[in-house]
Amino acid sequence: MGPSRSWRGGQAYFAHSLPNAVGGTNGAAVRNAAGQILSQSTACPSLHGNNSAGAGGVFGCSDGFLLVRASGTGATVEKITPSGDMAGLGLRNAYTTSGASFILGQFAAQPGQPAQRVLATINPTTGALGRLPALPAGVTDHWRAVEPINGQIVLLGTDGVLYIYDGSTRQLQRSVAGVVPALPTTGALTHQIAVAEDLAVVANPTQGQVVLVNLATGVVQKRITVPGQPSRIALLGVTDNGMYEESHNH
Repeated sequence: MGPSRSWRGGQAYFAHSLPNAVGGTNGAAVRNAAGQILSQSTACPSLHGNNSAGAGGVFGCSDGFLLVRASGTGATVEKITPSGDMAGLGLRNAYTTSGASFILGQFAAQPGQPAQRVLATINPTTGALGRLPALPAGVTDHWRAVEPINGQIVLLGTDGVLYIYDGSTRQLQRSVAGVVPALPTTGALTHQIAVAEDLAVVANPTQGQVVLVNLATGVVQKRITVPGQPSRIALLGVTDNGMYEESHNH
């Protein structure tokens, strides 16, 4: 017989969307590894966008989001309806990365309401929201990335500027102008960014470049010309502890 194997870290659960009567999705369920449903909710009109961090995850709804939480004793699905300065907004997209302690949510107004576009952190354990300060007038987020080592949020604005936020306080730490040219309001090529610790790598199809930015200093370190119009980027060689090691000179 082979060696016995068991789940590390306790129970394993998975959550999935639920169908509605007209062929779309309007809810989510969470099951254990045996396939048994532990909790579910169908109170999620126009389900769109989902992600997870640690023992919690979210599914976007037009009027809020579903929060899925797991613990040593079970798992639950709970509907969260934003209030206060987030009232009337629904989660449309959710972003995070391995090792991050939060999820970045992109929220929008409910159908029929005046247009809004808001970014906020989501605590995957409590569902608490933390709204990011608005970008300058006329600027929207073109691409978003979560950096887990320093706990930062990095946005590429349509003005070609990188905006770097502290994920805990949600305050703007610095901005880096001129990373890419300003993007058109419609039909812009995708300018993806990838981040790890103090490094951001930005795809710049407008100029046929890959741009390296130091997030700690706000300096563009290098512009590398590559063939064609690179719009997608992947950052390799990153470990859970980051990219850098301290050197000690004796």
